[in-house]
Amino acid sequence: MKKRIFFVLNKLLLSIVLVLSLPIACDKNIVVPYVYVYFEIDINQPDMQDLLPVGGKVFVNGGHRGIVIYHSSIDKFEAYDRACTYHPYSESHVIESSKWGVLTCDNCASEYALYADAITIKGPASIALHKYTVTYLQSSQILIISN
Repeated sequence: MKKRIFFVLNKLLLSIVLVLSLPIACDKNIVVPYVYVYFEIDINQPDMQDLLPVGGKVFVNGGHRGIVIYHSSIDKFEAYDRACTYHPYSESHVIESSKWGVLTCDNCASEYALYADAITIKGPASIALHKYTVTYLQSSQILIISN
């Protein structure tokens, strides 16, 4: 009888410890906080010249920690929040890397491949950068970045 009570108490204690540790374990790689995003960019403006060639990118204000716009193919552009997905609430953000098409977190050194939908290629982060919708109005050379 005592053995059974001891077993039940151990099981209960283990369950409590697991439940209490769950928020700590889930704290990494949380989703970037929602921030309303809607703006238009004329890609022919002088400050957008780095965006014109395929593979080009520019950093702009907006989103949670800033936005990087990437020219992924002839008529396609992508936009990602610069918040590192390993610790999106910190003041750090992803910055340009010496590697082509890669952004690196200035805090944890996680790396993201812009050329592959901003997936994580080096941890500790394991989730891709948060992606925004980009509409390209080719006739007017305007990009619309939105949620």
